[in-house]
Amino acid sequence: MAKIHLPKELKLKIQGLAVIIVAMIIIVQFLNFMAKIQKQNKKQEPEEEIATTSYREKNLDIYQQKFVPNEYQETFEDTIKTFLDSCVNHFPDDAYAMLSDDVKKRFYPAEEIFLSQYYNDKFQGNMEYTYEMWKMEGSSFTYKVKVFSDLLSSGKGDIAKSFKEDYITIVEDENTATLKFNINGFINTEKLNKKGENDKLSIEVSSVDRYVDYEIYTFKVTNKTDERILLDTLTKIDSIYLENEKGYKFEALKYENDQEDMVLDPRETETIQLKFNDAYKTDVYKIIFSAIIDEKTYQVRPYQTKDTLKIEMK
Repeated sequence: MAKIHLPKELKLKIQGLAVIIVAMIIIVQFLNFMAKIQKQNKKQEPEEEIATTSYREKNLDIYQQKFVPNEYQETFEDTIKTFLDSCVNHFPDDAYAMLSDDVKKRFYPAEEIFLSQYYNDKFQGNMEYTYEMWKMEGSSFTYKVKVFSDLLSSGKGDIAKSFKEDYITIVEDENTATLKFNINGFINTEKLNKKGENDKLSIEVSSVDRYVDYEIYTFKVTNKTDERILLDTLTKIDSIYLENEKGYKFEALKYENDQEDMVLDPRETETIQLKFNDAYKTDVYKIIFSAIIDEKTYQVRPYQTKDTLKIEMK
């Protein structure tokens, strides 16, 4: 058979084309192999585990490095999403229905107030949100929420510079056993009923209202004498304070109280509230009032040693 002689240039082109075809075959085989491996890995990873991982990402208490218990994670996230979706999709009546009775009484006794003071401030327009676990303590689970404009519709590209923040706490309604929300940074109210007394005063700690940045304690104070008694002279910042188990002190923000709050007439019982710059503490061991004195003595001898009253909280 006669040999066919091809021009050298054509030979090179054919050889190059053959190399390309072989390379393509190898690439396709490699891609098919990788796809097969990925498919096998996906089969080995249960769907339930994938879902759990996504839930866990937002349920880590960054302060304590603890996760919300697994049995609560999905329920909590679904409930949070229902509330926030109601807000961003402009169904404020549904969101209002999910607020706790305590929040309604404290802040929003009518839906119109919720609309004007909370909803309209955070959810006007096309909004999006993110949320993550902030802190859990006992039966309280508090999440940090950021609300911001829909980046696609607004054209604004930096979430970090334009968002509104709130802390919402999941609580259980005792009457209906359904999950509700405390918002506005309000966490919970705890009944305490702790008491301390000395020769001049009897002080009962009725309750504490916990917020993200501070706590408000309610006291029932009784003057046991026939003289006017000063609960505090208001001359020192740290004369009324909380003390935790490690000995750290958290002073009362007494400037928010009127001077008359600190004066008790003979045999009088008064209810007063004091705010402490104490970010959500549950390890308070003592509450101390260290500047108690009768009014007459203080007027004559202001530097007279003051009486101290301690209330043991544990």
